Parts: sequence; structure tokens; C-alpha cells
Amino acid sequence: MKRLAGVFLISLVCFTGAFAQLKRAYESNEVVWLGVDFSHATFTDLKASPVNQDLVNINRVIFNEPKKFNINKFFNKEKVVYDLRMVNKINEAINPGQLIETKSYLLDSATLNKIVAEYKFDQENGLGLIFIAENLNTKNRYGTFHVLFIDLATNQIVYSSGMRGNSGGSSFRNQWANAVYFIMHEWEDSNLYN
Repeated sequence: MKRLAGVFLISLVCFTGAFAQLKRAYESNEVVWLGVDFSHATFTDLKASPVNQDLVNINRVIFNEPKKFNINKFFNKEKVVYDLRMVNKINEAINPGQLIETKSYLLDSATLNKIVAEYKFDQENGLGLIFIAENLNTKNRYGTFHVLFIDLATNQIVYSSGMRGNSGGSSFRNQWANAVYFIMHEWEDSNLYN
């Protein structure tokens, strides 16, 4: 009986901690948009290798079209600070040929924690928001991404959610930017605090 009570107490503490993290991600009034990190992605059924500029341009279109990619609205934030410097450096350093795979794969929580621990943020404080691309499937026209809220002072994940977005568009850039848009829109629809 004592063991069962101990397990219940541990479960309750874990649930309470997870809820507090979710609450912080949703209730914070301000977020730093860090962009989309493609360095751990795989592209399946892709005919030709993307180039680094394609990956940088996806972040650029999100920045240049704030009415469509309305982070304030989709994530219910009063203030959004855009800081793409770190992610642009990461995406520019990718060898795109190494991203093409025949099978998709999943990024587990340990891998995500390791990725975030290695980030070098230009902003020293606050709550960061980043998408980490996981699998981009050209044939089936969808992408999976991890939506992460990060404590910029500690490099700790505050909250993460794996999401899937339908892709579409005539160019490589638009195809995957639209998958990001789809996920942002889905996030707004699932917002617990609306």
C-alpha cells in the first residue's frame, strides 16, 4: 500500500510539473521566435537535394509574411521578438545531401534535450519558440515538426509537442513553409486558454 501511495505521489508531482510547464508556454505574454531548425530533419521521397538557401528562405518567408504566419495570434502572444540568427547559421551549415533518406525517423525526448542543450542563443533571457523539423515527406505531402518552448537562460525545454502539417505549394520553399503554417494554425485551434 505504501508503495502504491508513493507511485501515486510521484505521478501527481510529474503531472503537476508538466501542467505548470504547459501553463507557462501558453500564458507567457512574450516569446522569442527562433525559427525552424532543419539540421535534424530527413527528407523522404525527394527527387533532388535541397540547397541551404532553400532552408534559410523558409524562415525568411515566415518573417516576411507576418500576416499569414501570425505568431502573435496563433500562439496568443502580445509581443513576439524575431531572432533568426542562430537558426540561420545552423541551416546554412547543413550538408543538404545528408538529409535525404528512404525512411522517416523520430526524434525522441532525449535527442531533443540534447539538441536544445547545444543551442547558443543570441537572446539571454525569456521564452523561446522554435520548430525542429523531423520528417518531411514529399510524396505524401506532410511534415512532422517538434514545437518547442525553451527557457533561453537555461537551455531547458519548457514544453514540447510533436505535430504534423500538410505541405503544399509550387516551390520547395512554399511547400515546407505551408507545413509550418498548417501547424501554427492547428496550435491556435488546440489552445487551451482561448
